Amino acid sequence: MTKHASIQSHPSFSEDEQQSTGGEPAEVTPGAVRFAAMNLLARREHSRLELKQKLSRRFSAAELIETVIQNLADEALQSDDRFAESFVSVRKGKGQGPIRIATELKMRGVDESIVSRYLDSDDQDWAELAKTACLRKYRAIAEGAAEKAKQMRFLQYRGFTSEQIRQVWKAPD
Repeated sequence: MTKHASIQSHPSFSEDEQQSTGGEPAEVTPGAVRFAAMNLLARREHSRLELKQKLSRRFSAAELIETVIQNLADEALQSDDRFAESFVSVRKGKGQGPIRIATELKMRGVDESIVSRYLDSDDQDWAELAKTACLRKYRAIAEGAAEKAKQMRFLQYRGFTSEQIRQVWKAPD
């Protein structure tokens, strides 16, 4: 008898512990799906799509997963609004621009109306954030054409609009 087999048949292990050690799969229950979803949400906010994808990898009952996620949303335990607000805050802190953040939010299934609520790309703060990101990376705003082009490409990669990038090189009023 192998060590693994003795663990599976040991009466003091719960079904979940037996499942994690390779035992027979436990029955999918609403409580198990809700518990897994709550564990994910306790770590950080998740979009509805992210939560569905993660739970689908663990459980095969698609309808049950959808029902549990809807119940969590109804109870305000899952919110794409809160997720977007948190996501934008973290990404801004990393020096990313509105285009990149919006793209990532859309990839995570966040509705366009929610994305636009948290990302006002006309906001003057984005130009300041672009300047800060450039200074953090290069320590100075470039004057020469080649170095300026390099910094502009960097800011474009970070997701800033061309107008926000141009404002980095404008003289202060």
